[in-house]
Amino acid sequence: IRAELDTEGRRITVAGRDLSADLVDCTPVLDSWEWRGASLAEIAAALVEPFGLALDVDATAGGETFDLFVVEPTEKVAEALDRAARAKGVLVYTDGEGRVHLAEVGSRRAGVDLVEGRNVRRAEIRWDLTARHSSYRVESATRGTSAGWGASVIEIVGAAQDTAILRSRPLRIRSEQALGRSEAQRLAEWEAATRRARSS
Repeated sequence: IRAELDTEGRRITVAGRDLSADLVDCTPVLDSWEWRGASLAEIAAALVEPFGLALDVDATAGGETFDLFVVEPTEKVAEALDRAARAKGVLVYTDGEGRVHLAEVGSRRAGVDLVEGRNVRRAEIRWDLTARHSSYRVESATRGTSAGWGASVIEIVGAAQDTAILRSRPLRIRSEQALGRSEAQRLAEWEAATRRARSS
């Protein structure tokens, strides 16, 4: 809340966040800090449930399991949730009413077209290319097993391109989460797609 007063009158400005702000501000409340063979939906439910928030998971999002996912006790809930979702190529967002949603990138569209002169009363568009790169390289490593060891587990790479960026602007990302090859590739593609979308 901000109050202003001058000779012309008074102004009070009220701004706020929905209930999911607690996930941004608070650390997790968990019985166990690691999951083996759990899906993104299961991990998200465990992270969100202590805060009394509803969780909506698209049918196509959050089903594939993690070999191992570990939450740091001092990281914020939203950070852990975002880290898990990025590893699976899924977006996390809220609807302004305290519900948390997990959805595949681009799996939902508005029910109506926005057309200038017909149903758009005012619009503002901002382009910011600072977070976009010509290429994305995701690097990770995972634990060796009897079926896989050496370079196959310590040199896991995913790569994606943004062909609209004509200059050489490479970005190397070291995953905080141990990823398999398909997950590293999915994360690279997710970074390229979401950075492109958020730039305008």
